[in-house]
Amino acid sequence: MTEPPPDTASGFFVSRWRGAVSVERILFVDMLLVGTAINLAATFASLMALGFKFPLWVSIAVYALPIPYNIFLTLCLWRATAAQPAAIAAAWRLSGLGWLAIASLL
Repeated sequence: MTEPPPDTASGFFVSRWRGAVSVERILFVDMLLVGTAINLAATFASLMALGFKFPLWVSIAVYALPIPYNIFLTLCLWRATAAQPAAIAAAWRLSGLGWLAIASLL
């Protein structure tokens, strides 16, 4: 079995971390669409855990589960904007940080 060249981005996490995915895709698809859906599902599951009288720590753990993924996507967005002009990069980064703040509260 042959391995891909080391500079080839492959896989979901690796391609985003290396900046092989466009900024638009990271923000609009990965963060706003998929990330928000994951956060809403975690919030719903957390509320269900409370409703079914699970211990409070279980509900909090389920609620906090997507936070590392959210931070990862924000860092990937930050890295993907490095090659863009400062004003445009700042706008993308501010959008990503705003989403991270809102997603952390969902």
